[in-house]
Amino acid sequence: MDPEELSRRLADGEWVVDLRHRVAFASSHLQGSASFEYGRGSSFTAYLGWVLPWNQQLTLVGSEEDVEKAIRDLSRIGIDSPGAALGTDPSALAPGTAVVHYAEIPAGTVWVHCESGYRSGVAASLLQRAGRDVVHVDAKYRRS
Repeated sequence: MDPEELSRRLADGEWVVDLRHRVAFASSHLQGSASFEYGRGSSFTAYLGWVLPWNQQLTLVGSEEDVEKAIRDLSRIGIDSPGAALGTDPSALAPGTAVVHYAEIPAGTVWVHCESGYRSGVAASLLQRAGRDVVHVDAKYRRS
């Protein structure tokens, strides 16, 4: 997908899913994208399939390897023919589209955390996509 089309999809509020690790997403991502890290693929399909509204246009952003695996896995749950933008540098994927860093989020933040970090990474990206101020706490905690 060319940069202009990706920028258009983001501007139109379409579902653009960043497949990179949640820490990479937290440090820099395209405004309007959501984080569903592919990783080993063990949680990706279940969580994206659970959250993505049915029949919505989907665009995957990430490395060629992750995009190929994600397309394969999503086809198994009936999500066919997503768009794809290959690359891991958000500013190069859609020049002119705002790149967001968590460090730039103003006061009034929502802090999210979960035991593994995967679900809170998804939640943080969705909250931010919706215009909320959010911090993803990606750290282990000890149960008492």
